[in-house]
Amino acid sequence: MNIQAAELRHLPELAGLFDAYRQFYEMPPDLKACEAYLRDRMEAKESIIFVSENANGQLDGFVQLYHSFCSVEMIVLTTLYDLYVL
Repeated sequence: MNIQAAELRHLPELAGLFDAYRQFYEMPPDLKACEAYLRDRMEAKESIIFVSENANGQLDGFVQLYHSFCSVEMIVLTTLYDLYVL
């Protein structure tokens, strides 16, 4: 298993995983929208995505993290929001 930061080259395969993740939560399949959503997040650097690659070089999971802020403590928080493994 190889864990690495997602890059745009991972997008087609990552979008398939993301689509399966959404279907698990009873959302209709929409591969094109999934790819566009992830591309937007990646290009705008609005999330951090890590992918898991198996021994055959195929993606078999991902995690997506989002930043938020705590004004009282004046810190950046990172929230694990999406997690999916085949």
